[in-house]
Amino acid sequence: MDIYEGYKVKKHTEKINISNEIVYRSKKRTFIKDFICLDTETSHQCIYNTDGSLDKEKSKTWIYQWALCNENDIVYGRYPSDIVYVYQKLIDQLELSKFCTLITYIHNASYDLSYLLPFFIKAWGIPKIISIEKHHIISAAFEEVGLQFRCSYKLSNKSLAKWSNDYNTLHKKLEGYVDYNKVYYPSEPLDNKNWMYQFNDVIVLRECLLAQMSAFNHHTNNIPLTSTGYIREKVYKSYQLYNDNNYGRARSEFRENEIDKTLYTNMRSEQAGGITHGNRHIVNKTIRTDNKHFIKHRDFESHYPTQEIIHTYPVGKWYIWFDGLTQKQPTVNTIMGLSKKNCLLIKCIIKNLELKDKKDALPFAQYSKFNIECKKGTKFTVDNGRILSMQGTTVVTLTDIDFFILYKQYNFKIKFIKIYTSKRGTLPVWLTDVIKQLYADKTNYKRKVKDIENTKGICEELYQAKIELLIVKALLNAIYGMSASDLVREEYSIDAIGNWSIKEDTKKTDKYIEKELHKYYKGFKNCMRLEWGLWCTSWARYELYTEYWNITTGFNGKCEKGFFLYADTDSIFYISNDSLEKEMELNNARKKKESLENGWYTILNDGSKHTFNAFDDENDDIQAFRFTHAKCYALELGKEHTLQCTIAGVPERILTKDGKWYTRHEELKNINNLNDDMIFEKCGGTSCTYINHEIEKININGHIVETAGGGIIRKTTKSVSVLKVFDC
Repeated sequence: MDIYEGYKVKKHTEKINISNEIVYRSKKRTFIKDFICLDTETSHQCIYNTDGSLDKEKSKTWIYQWALCNENDIVYGRYPSDIVYVYQKLIDQLELSKFCTLITYIHNASYDLSYLLPFFIKAWGIPKIISIEKHHIISAAFEEVGLQFRCSYKLSNKSLAKWSNDYNTLHKKLEGYVDYNKVYYPSEPLDNKNWMYQFNDVIVLRECLLAQMSAFNHHTNNIPLTSTGYIREKVYKSYQLYNDNNYGRARSEFRENEIDKTLYTNMRSEQAGGITHGNRHIVNKTIRTDNKHFIKHRDFESHYPTQEIIHTYPVGKWYIWFDGLTQKQPTVNTIMGLSKKNCLLIKCIIKNLELKDKKDALPFAQYSKFNIECKKGTKFTVDNGRILSMQGTTVVTLTDIDFFILYKQYNFKIKFIKIYTSKRGTLPVWLTDVIKQLYADKTNYKRKVKDIENTKGICEELYQAKIELLIVKALLNAIYGMSASDLVREEYSIDAIGNWSIKEDTKKTDKYIEKELHKYYKGFKNCMRLEWGLWCTSWARYELYTEYWNITTGFNGKCEKGFFLYADTDSIFYISNDSLEKEMELNNARKKKESLENGWYTILNDGSKHTFNAFDDENDDIQAFRFTHAKCYALELGKEHTLQCTIAGVPERILTKDGKWYTRHEELKNINNLNDDMIFEKCGGTSCTYINHEIEKININGHIVETAGGGIIRKTTKSVSVLKVFDC
């Protein structure tokens, strides 16, 4: 093999043509400007116990093929020791050290590194790991020898195939080229298809990275580790500019509002996501409608960014307004009055909770929250993770918004333990300016994509507009992620054979939490407050419930009621009628008027104002709807009754042995087949089991392999009942 797609293809023993040009992060810290893309192909021998479980001691895993590329060369080999040999040459050739680093990207690095780390550790010692949890590596750095391995999946949040399609890279992933059911060995020859597949993976990864670096004007010295790094950079620039122009005001306010361990713990206890739930009265029933009624699907446009613009948040320092040990219990009316000018974080004892309306189809109280500190003997009646009734006592922490929803929907007795208050106000302008600009960019690019499609069809300009749209959508949605990130993170380490553990000095003790909180608020580039994430999702839940109440009450009797089917975070499926839809559109008009009056809009390229807070009709033409549980529903669309389904845990599509795509709705076949006993076999997906042991060179079926554990990926079948989502 001489030349492959413009690269020089070389065996691992040949010299690599890589530039030693560096880019600076600081005077002492530099990075090689070029970078490596690495990929491995693996195989395994599974041994099972008599009960059908995997025998981790006897099962073996190994790498049978690998390749890496840089700007000039594709380098290949068969054994992990060959990879160590190549990197040792690069260390010497580029004079790498703790002051000069070479970055290597691996897509889904946790999987490949589970095979490689024991070999790397033997050569260069224990790496510094950045990981969100076990087997979720963001980066692994062997700092003394200047090697850093990063996960490109954490940077993109996309499969390699989707990433390359989104950026319209020259090369695309060669899906269906390799039979993953076949066992391969590093000592046996491989055909050209195997090598084309392997080489193509690293080329595609490189093209994706170059496209992303170009889009954000990054190099190896400043590219973030994860996708959220892009928005952090953008928000920080706005924050810093505002701070500099206002005599350090933003920085001083941030530091003054530092929270302590108790507040942090209560906030983390309250933190929750969106409401995902279906009407228990129609579970496993196919819903069709008559001529006067129809199934509608409405969706909030940019739901979380909308909450960040139109609603109020804690903007001042937190104070203890009420302490149950020393003060007389306040009334609920007092609490409601207090919340008009203050955001409240309420820790309370709830006793004997029960829905006011036994038929209410969207219960609010989460079993996962109410079950944490409940008194022994407390009994719950639960519908797919949401509480219908509770007999007994529990302790929960709520925002004032969630308290209002709970109070409106349930009967219960309450005793307040502590109530914290913070001045209520809008989010700072340095943050809302970024949100509004990204919202404008998103809308402008959506219009541009549509215009190009209508006038020019598929062309390079269309692809570029789609790329820009993808970028701004990701940035806009990531702002909430910044505010929801945990301020106190445990750190992980691995030993010589790849066993994971939490570092003892980073376990969440009171002392460690206080230290990390203080460190966060002193951090020069930190500006987001944890409570903003809490209030954002609380407001999002409130807006969803408001529309749910509008639908199920007919806007308090103004029109014919609708019938609730299913909700997921920012959307609702429901049975509607003409009068309800008319009122829905009038309500949207009222929202638009309110948004224009309050400045909840952004200015587009054509000078028009585009408002936040729309609850849009998706115009899906739904003929039938059926759900089994949260994140598990099916639709029939249009006159052809085209089947679609959304089922968490079941891949949307899989590639069969013959290279054809097979979808989950093809396997479902009929909407009426969606039941708890439905089992997906072809689209069942995969599971990964990690095994760890000392480095070995062993003979398996007459072939020599090098092994030190790794991940064993196996096809699985998935039952809908097993996938039941009890809380979201």
